[in-house]
Amino acid sequence: ILNGYYGFDNFGDELILISLIRLFRRYGYELTVLSASPAVTRQRYGVGAVHRYNPFQVLVSLLRGHALISGGGGLLQDSTGPNSAIYYAGMMLLARLFGLKVLHAFTSVGPLEQEQSRRIAGWGLNVCDFIIVRDEKSATEVEKLTGVRPLVAADAVWLLPPLGLARLPNPMLGEGGMLWKVGLSLRPHGRFSLADEQALVHHLSDVLERATQGLQVEVSLISCEDVMDIPLLERVEEQLRMSLSGSAREKTAFKLVPQSSAWATLAEMHWVVGMRYHALVSALLNNVPVYALDYDPKVEMLAKDLHLPSTPVDALIGASSHDFLQGLEAYQVPDLTPLIQTVESAFSALRIVLESEHQPR
Repeated sequence: ILNGYYGFDNFGDELILISLIRLFRRYGYELTVLSASPAVTRQRYGVGAVHRYNPFQVLVSLLRGHALISGGGGLLQDSTGPNSAIYYAGMMLLARLFGLKVLHAFTSVGPLEQEQSRRIAGWGLNVCDFIIVRDEKSATEVEKLTGVRPLVAADAVWLLPPLGLARLPNPMLGEGGMLWKVGLSLRPHGRFSLADEQALVHHLSDVLERATQGLQVEVSLISCEDVMDIPLLERVEEQLRMSLSGSAREKTAFKLVPQSSAWATLAEMHWVVGMRYHALVSALLNNVPVYALDYDPKVEMLAKDLHLPSTPVDALIGASSHDFLQGLEAYQVPDLTPLIQTVESAFSALRIVLESEHQPR
């Protein structure tokens, strides 16, 4: 049984689910997904799915299941309120009560700012037979909550195959072509204030002004969760249009890209500036240079581990537009091989736990 933030049409979580389904199918596992849109999940991915909030369907799945895997994303956190930690820890405790093996895999843990959230997350993690996290900060958090250090791997999405597009010559770097494609991925967040938003618009406007001195520019405003992202992206598009000079505005085209087209669009960009973690991962998998806008620990750790150019969103006011240009011009393609290998190794370890004869503790 796969449990995560599935069926909500969130770009990153759906990518995680696709990757996990590919991994488990490779070895013949039968899957049931706890989804907010089970009919869509069944049709889209060809797996079993039940509604995550339907008690009868969930209980039947637990009676029939052998293991519950809380997989992918930042599930045990309270930055969006206490409900996330309550739901996912509660499901782990319920699965243990039904005698299933319980695993927490390829996730981030935290932030957990409230003592109640920390206690609840600790209850859930302490019944797990195996825990895999995707970054060191999460490993430290799990160790504090359980006294046991988990296996540190990476996000399951790193195992998705890229679209296979040839690396596009980047006209901004003088590599040929007259159309420069820029992707912008933003999301609302408490650290990303209106003043920060306006500072980002200023920096991007400076970059676009420079680019349009010799090029046509296409800016794709890419949503990863339409309900959350589109209003912000539309507002930023309007600000960008107003801030550009007349000649730059004539040479710049804007298009709003819904979540359903995000993966293909990200693969076609020359440069992606992004807050959303999985927008950055998708671009990197498709060999697209990125500039990370750090708004939470997972983006911070991604930028740090891969030496990506980045700026915290709440430091944009004091940043320089030159930082963005320098990040593009001095960009070094990161080596993703170690990340891919560590996910493969972690999944092999997970399979050993799933297939072992030992009873759940």
